[in-house]
Amino acid sequence: MFHQGDEDGTSIVYCDPKETGMMCDAVRSMGHDNMKNTLVWVSKAPMEVPEEDFEKNMDIIEALEELDDVDSIEHNMSN
Repeated sequence: MFHQGDEDGTSIVYCDPKETGMMCDAVRSMGHDNMKNTLVWVSKAPMEVPEEDFEKNMDIIEALEELDDVDSIEHNMSN
């Protein structure tokens, strides 16, 4: 799966963790040597939550993201 990144000129490619090496080799073979390889959790079962609960959970997530010891937070909420 391929998505445009948040910053101009960036892209996000999702693949099976077992295929990460092959994906990196393929991207490098296209001349993109400055790529960053990161594993992330992607939910296969999004959980729909009421708007009020979603907002409360997002407030908690934002507070956690402000902590120096937290690198990233993943969730499976959708609204």
